[in-house]
Amino acid sequence: MPELVVAGGGAAGFMAAITAAEAGLQQVQIWEATAEPLAKVRISGGGRCNLTHACWDPAELVANYPRGEKPLRGPFSRFAAGDAVAWFSERGVDLHEEADGRMFPTSNSSATVVDALRRRAEAVGVELHSQRALQAVQPLASGGFALKGRGLGQPLHCAKLLLATGGHPSGRQLAQALGHRVIAPVPSLFTLRLDGKFLRELAGVSQGLVPLELHVGAEIFRQRGTVLITHWGLSGPALLRLTAFAARALHQNQYRAELRVDWTAGADPQILQQQLRQARLDLARKQLANGRPELLLAIKKRLWLALLKQAQLDAA
Repeated sequence: MPELVVAGGGAAGFMAAITAAEAGLQQVQIWEATAEPLAKVRISGGGRCNLTHACWDPAELVANYPRGEKPLRGPFSRFAAGDAVAWFSERGVDLHEEADGRMFPTSNSSATVVDALRRRAEAVGVELHSQRALQAVQPLASGGFALKGRGLGQPLHCAKLLLATGGHPSGRQLAQALGHRVIAPVPSLFTLRLDGKFLRELAGVSQGLVPLELHVGAEIFRQRGTVLITHWGLSGPALLRLTAFAARALHQNQYRAELRVDWTAGADPQILQQQLRQARLDLARKQLANGRPELLLAIKKRLWLALLKQAQLDAA
């Protein structure tokens, strides 16, 4: 009888199984429903695998997780970003940090991470069963569980069970069947469709360091970062992060909200007004398309022209 069965052969499932085996559990098994374990790891980060983030203080790290700040304080005090870097380095995967803090394997290939996880799982005796999906769980009066699964003949008994099924609904259904209270998920990490028609002709323009303020009912959510203009609205890292934190509020408000975008990168309004007044004197001979204050120079040319047009100003 396996001492532990881990349902789910993704990154979480492999790390859980490896950690359990390293801690001394015998006969640890991973059950993966598909033919290819770690498939999402292989395609993550555009095939490069953004393994962790260069944020070394657990108290600071937890603030980056929507609705997870308090629950994650304990786990991150025991294993956080620095521990992840060390764990993979000890197993032959060195990481490098990019300008935005993301950390990738120096090989720039997710295959490096996949191979390391599979090698370590094999080294500590973890049994991997692909195309075996956990379908039903029955707690046993004597302790442990009876498991039924696709790709499995007779029910299998195990002492411990760990669900690492990610966003797949099967994991939530199994947890509910075992008596756990499950909070229904809502969409997260999505782009926003806007009424601002003037932005549609700017599809493809990316602007960095943009402060965003999303008003959803009585709540306000703020983020700052790169914004990508699309033919329907706005996307990009800052928008995805903003909607992650506002996900439940947006759901409750039927996805109606007011978005305020500061294209000046958060410039002080008084200083900007002073620069605009001075620009009327210093740049009087220049067209608005080519002359602007220092605080506005970072705005992309296409966006700048569109903003002038929206303000009914002649760029020529």
